[in-house]
Amino acid sequence: MAIIYNYNSLGEPFIDEVIGELDNQNRSISPKKLIPIGNKYGIEVVDYDTFISELPDSWKKGIIPPRVTSIFGLLNPVTGKPRIVISNMLVDLIPYDIKYIKLVLQHELVHSGQFGKFKPGYEYTPVTNVYDKLKYYSDPQEIMAWSRTIVDKFLESHTPKSFSDAMISISNSYMFKDFKYVLRNDPIIWKKYLRNVYNYLKMEFPENIDKIIKEEILAYTKLL
Repeated sequence: MAIIYNYNSLGEPFIDEVIGELDNQNRSISPKKLIPIGNKYGIEVVDYDTFISELPDSWKKGIIPPRVTSIFGLLNPVTGKPRIVISNMLVDLIPYDIKYIKLVLQHELVHSGQFGKFKPGYEYTPVTNVYDKLKYYSDPQEIMAWSRTIVDKFLESHTPKSFSDAMISISNSYMFKDFKYVLRNDPIIWKKYLRNVYNYLKMEFPENIDKIIKEEILAYTKLL
């Protein structure tokens, strides 16, 4: 739970600031504006060459996003800070809307919180083959981060009136179903996702979560 609150304290001020910097109706932002905002809130915004030159050798053994990838995120294993990589810093606008950038940041901020819990000397090495979905989604570090992303993506297009409504509705979301399908033969890992999704949704409804009895929560878990 400490990691979740770490996300809130780091993530929300940055996201609010980014939204305040929007400069067109397409809800996009330029690299020139994103860089100083990132500096202010401890988010590293770098170009592709910097990403490659500073990537640990152990990470280079896996599948690295190609240069043609416009924007992607990762955790800097040295500083523990979220890092946004932009392939072309000269473009007027990043070719993704602010919602996508927000999802990337929230995901990496979870990893940043996890990094703060590592013991001194621990070398953080992520799953490098993101195309092996079962292995990637089963990674202990990714379970919490992707659970956060599942909830955030759901809340982009849904405004549930209660925790109960959210628990039921999220089970019909595309991303939730995708993860459930990939993990269909690994109920242990899937239950970990359910637990994390539950915890993140619970944070969205602090005023009425106490009204939900244990039996109801178990019923929703079976439903999902």
